[in-house]
Amino acid sequence: MKWLRRRPWTVEQLMSAGFLAGLVALIVCVAGPMGDARAVSRAKPSVLGAVPPIGPDPKPGDILFPVPGVSTKAMADSFHDARGERVHHAVDILAPRNSEVVAVTDGTIARMMSSVAGGIAVYQWNEERTLVYYYAHLEGYAKGLAEGQTVTRGQVLGYVGTTGNAPANTPHLHFAISRVEKRGQWWGGAPMDPYPLWR
Repeated sequence: MKWLRRRPWTVEQLMSAGFLAGLVALIVCVAGPMGDARAVSRAKPSVLGAVPPIGPDPKPGDILFPVPGVSTKAMADSFHDARGERVHHAVDILAPRNSEVVAVTDGTIARMMSSVAGGIAVYQWNEERTLVYYYAHLEGYAKGLAEGQTVTRGQVLGYVGTTGNAPANTPHLHFAISRVEKRGQWWGGAPMDPYPLWR
């Protein structure tokens, strides 16, 4: 390593050496991720476990109105309304307490739960598990309903109520649709406005 002891490097030489080292590092970094990306692109979607194949969104007439005992005029166009610091991303369907709430399409019960906001609620996958339908503020569940159960279009899931943060004197169904963004995940999908499907 005699060349290191000859004389101090000039600023220009140091900058040139630094530039070359940085360029080599950049090439190595870029080449690595590109190779990984090619491997990922060849992997099967089931291995990645990410987004399921996107099916068509429901169109008017594709799904039932979830409270068949009342007119679609009982539905408020409130999808974009503010609810405190968040956006509603759902429609409210006013109906007498204990009105039947039905599955809007064939599918599977993904989750039955109770929360401070939604009260007694049901999450239902469609058959392809690309969409989730959410029914909230229920008075109670239909007898025998269970998570993982297959349900058919028009099957009673529960009854209109005021559980959760719904006003006690305003029974209604909070109904929402979301597009699944991660396979098997019934929460956190992309919201879809149900209002145009029935109006």
